Amino acid sequence: MVQRAKLISLNETGLRYVASRYNVRTYDEQDNLLLYNSYTGNFRKVPHERKEETILLLDKGAEADSDSPLVPALFADGFLVRERTDEFMRAAMQQKQMQRNDRVLHLILMPNENCNFRCVYCYESFAKNKMDEKTQKGVVEYVRRELYKYDMLHVAWFGGEPLTAMEIIESLSEQFLEIVREQGKLYYSNMTTNGYNLTPRTFYTLYKLGMRDYQITFDGTKETHDTHRIQIDGSGTFDVIFENLKAIKTLSLRDFIIKLRSNVDQANQYDMTAYMNLMQETFGDDPRFSNHFVPVQQLGGENDTNMHLCDTKDIIPLMQEGIEMGLRFEYKGMFNPAGSTCYAARPNSFVIGSDGMVYKCTVAFDDERNHVGQLHEDGQMELFYERLMLWVANGAAEDSRCQKCFFRPSCQGEACPLEKIESGKTPCPPTKKNIKAYMKMLDAQGDIPWLELAPAVVGE
Repeated sequence: MVQRAKLISLNETGLRYVASRYNVRTYDEQDNLLLYNSYTGNFRKVPHERKEETILLLDKGAEADSDSPLVPALFADGFLVRERTDEFMRAAMQQKQMQRNDRVLHLILMPNENCNFRCVYCYESFAKNKMDEKTQKGVVEYVRRELYKYDMLHVAWFGGEPLTAMEIIESLSEQFLEIVREQGKLYYSNMTTNGYNLTPRTFYTLYKLGMRDYQITFDGTKETHDTHRIQIDGSGTFDVIFENLKAIKTLSLRDFIIKLRSNVDQANQYDMTAYMNLMQETFGDDPRFSNHFVPVQQLGGENDTNMHLCDTKDIIPLMQEGIEMGLRFEYKGMFNPAGSTCYAARPNSFVIGSDGMVYKCTVAFDDERNHVGQLHEDGQMELFYERLMLWVANGAAEDSRCQKCFFRPSCQGEACPLEKIESGKTPCPPTKKNIKAYMKMLDAQGDIPWLELAPAVVGE
């Protein structure tokens, strides 16, 4: 006879809580305790006068019937877990559950693989041009036949420079909107653009087509930007982009986001203070604009040997300076469960080139391992599964470093499949390597709430 396992009451005598293995802690300038848990994605700030008691509870554990108001609060937010909890299993189950619940068809479309810029660090070869008609038909038919499996269609426009093929974007977007209406699905669209052609008129046209999210790059002030991000003829681009965005700011439309990205290297690093002052003066009062700094990377291509690189640790002081000025940086989402995973690791995410070639990654276009399929005019996507599995076969469950890592629920061993393919090792994201500095930045801009000490319901 099979004996049923006894259910454990939460108030059972002898039940203890211990610190989660996915905790990180550091301190702000006032010596308040900052906590983060990668399994829940929660951040909390504990006041200085409660700091020592909290640390003792996390270091020594606590009985379930403790009269400290910190215990239920820390348990509810995931910083304390039941002593018998198998957190390895919980993280593995969380990852599988999130994969099952990802009911979004992610398509990154390249309406033009050529570009009107020739940025000094660009890795693309510009060997192809606008999306041909067969591929346009294939994309539409693919969406029509596949979308029934999903709840949402997410289209990201990429290039090259997508706005050099505005007519293709308009045509495809109109057809996507018709399909989602017919099938009763949701639609979300975003774009990575250099912003040169993003006039207010174009912006409004795209807005009506469902475009709500943009990433546009400024590499410092005009002085440094115009040495990094130049047109084909070598002329500068800063003034046109800047005037476009200032004009867009005057629009009464509210529900859009423009992320102002800056690629930082040794050449423009010392110009960034002046740049941040300019951005604060121009866009700092508008929540529709946020900022994002990244170090220039060697991503392949003939420009790699000319780069003067920075590391993430070099740009963190710049971001801290920007926050003091009043700029806002949007990084918190990167610390949610799966927040630091790469789109290329998702089984339902594909990059479709202008000739119908299917990729997983928007970086290694010339790498055959990234050529995972071909989209045909009738909407059939022919996939090369041996290559595809290189990108989507997660190794976190087998990688001993991932198993032990406090950041595993956030990156899930999928921070960069390309780097894993090239090196044979699971890479760690910069967010993990600089976690405490990021926590302090998030706190400085008000993104970390105080720990609530009111009694909480204890439960999973």
